[in-house]
Amino acid sequence: MAPDISKVQPKSVTENDLEHFRQEWRAEVELRKTLAQQPDDHSDQASNANNNTLREDDSTQTTISRLENVEHFFRRLSLSEQFNRETSEEREIPQQEVEYDNAGLPGLNQQNALSEKKEEIERDDVPRTALEYYVRAVADEREGNLNEAIKNYSKATTLDPDVEHIYRNHFNVEPRDSQLESQSLSTQNLVQLDSNSLLPPGRSTDEHGSASSTYTNMTLLLNSFHEDSLDYIPLKPNRKVHIAKLPNELIVAILKALIFEDVRGVTRCALVCKKFCLLSYENSVWRFLCEVAHRGWNLSLTASNLMLKNEVLNYNNNWRRMFIERPRIRYDGVYISRCAYPRAGSDENAWTQPIHVVIYHRFLRFYADGSCTSLLTTKEPKSVVYTLGPNFKSKQLMAGQWVLDVESHIVSIELRDLDLPNHTFYMTLELESTHRGKHNKLLLHEYTCVNNLTNSGDNVKMGRERPFFFSRVATYPVGW
Repeated sequence: MAPDISKVQPKSVTENDLEHFRQEWRAEVELRKTLAQQPDDHSDQASNANNNTLREDDSTQTTISRLENVEHFFRRLSLSEQFNRETSEEREIPQQEVEYDNAGLPGLNQQNALSEKKEEIERDDVPRTALEYYVRAVADEREGNLNEAIKNYSKATTLDPDVEHIYRNHFNVEPRDSQLESQSLSTQNLVQLDSNSLLPPGRSTDEHGSASSTYTNMTLLLNSFHEDSLDYIPLKPNRKVHIAKLPNELIVAILKALIFEDVRGVTRCALVCKKFCLLSYENSVWRFLCEVAHRGWNLSLTASNLMLKNEVLNYNNNWRRMFIERPRIRYDGVYISRCAYPRAGSDENAWTQPIHVVIYHRFLRFYADGSCTSLLTTKEPKSVVYTLGPNFKSKQLMAGQWVLDVESHIVSIELRDLDLPNHTFYMTLELESTHRGKHNKLLLHEYTCVNNLTNSGDNVKMGRERPFFFSRVATYPVGW
């Protein structure tokens, strides 16, 4: 440890000595000025006096240099006292003997050692506590600097044997298995750091800012955005934007054509500029979409529009909100149910009895005209969805009609199988939403097979059946 230079006291230097040196120096300066102003006829006398002065210059220069060294030493003492007052709470430096030269100053080697140690301590990147050494060791280990990591681990455990326990409590790190020790610390743990954690000595929290002050500053900044008017400057002022000259009515007509083909395209269009964003919320655009998407296939166009006009009052006369929240069946994809059941294998060997897991899929595709198709197959969805259309033919394929009850979210389906002309299948499903989107799940409540000859029905066991989830297919038309 380096000695505390703030505790060092000079041996023979006092204020009286300093004042005596200053008086001698002033006297010598005045003597030089007086001799320089003597006439030429007294040059010999001046030369003799000058020779005497030169003989005394050696001692005077020695005195001046000694005076400068003493003043420099006292200046260092004052700076060292201020530095030690700032860092006294962080560390304690033991007293050591310091060797002095003839001038009462520390030796040259001691001065160099003290200067180097002080510069090292004043650097911000040098750890000072056991926790800082441990944090540095963890960072070195993750970067692959194993030698530095071992040194820092050793220094940390030397300063505090319980530094690992302190580290885990400080960062809220749970003990992990050996397989997970190489994983990095999650950002959630780093966010929980205290505002005073790992600050360099002599610096307060106010210099870096606390979480509350940061939140306050951010709030003030956001509030200032509402007060200031933002002026946007075009990236290329000389480049003309022809679409900016179009009237709003024409842009709304373009959005209607776009939303009819792709609803998501309107959302992407709203990200272009503020004007497009405002026009994308135009009520007439979403009314046009609702009249097409929510039209009852068993009603005329006039009756369907009148029904929707009365129903939009339940959504505060907001057609966009009605399109999002009102239950509807999607036509740009297929609803898929993945089912599985175990089946015992052949028992040729008495020692083993294999069990097979049979996986099959149910597909439901709806059309805007009220028709639908259902397919039961063991094939993977990627080999079926692109060919499942109105003209698709396969075994276990059934076609029928569907009806949606908006109030109860119940979808009723009537299906017929060409291979079983005397049987009719009825499915009752409930339309639900998931975290992935609105109305993209069909929960099967009842599945019945009715014999048309005897009017008797049998319910299919629901133990193996699973819900249907919507999957969008890019090649499917919207089908409004």
